[in-house]
Amino acid sequence: MKIAQENEIQELKNEVKKLRKQLIIMQSMMSCDTRAFNSYRKNALSNAAIEKNSNVILYNSDMHVSVNLGQ
Repeated sequence: MKIAQENEIQELKNEVKKLRKQLIIMQSMMSCDTRAFNSYRKNALSNAAIEKNSNVILYNSDMHVSVNLGQ
């Protein structure tokens, strides 16, 4: 019984390590995407600021965001 519990604990520890690695990878990907997205957004908004009531579509990989610049 005790050996089974120790094995289960070890499996859970390994799973936690794996999930932590995945989290770090996902966070680094998100921070890169966020910087790129903010750059696109800044350029698109400054270009569209000339026209009032325009809709701007911002693209960043799979992310599609529509921004309405009207009142």
